[in-house]
Order: sequence, then C-alpha cells, then structure tokens
Amino acid sequence: MSSYTEPADRPDAWAAMAAELAAAGRSTAEIAAALWVDEPTVINLLLPTGGAA
Repeated sequence: MSSYTEPADRPDAWAAMAAELAAAGRSTAEIAAALWVDEPTVINLLLPTGGAA
C-alpha cells in the first residue's frame, strides 16, 4: 500500500498528521521533521483552519 498523497490533498492530510503528532505531545520541531516541512508551516497547519490557510 502506498502512502502517496495527491498534491491537492496534502494540506488537509498534513494538518491531520500535525494535529495527531501535537496531541501525542510532539514539539513543533519534531512535527516539522516528521512531515519534512519547516516550523512556521507546522504552526500554520495547527491553526483552526488547518491546511486550508
């Protein structure tokens, strides 16, 4: 099974993953490393609008 996420679906998928990692107590730096994004992106993903921002 592939974990490929279509480009159009990535913001919502990343927001969900970031929320799960944050709920597990991960720091923004740890979430950024896990998602291969920078910390400002993680902060944006964790906003109420999530990946839709």
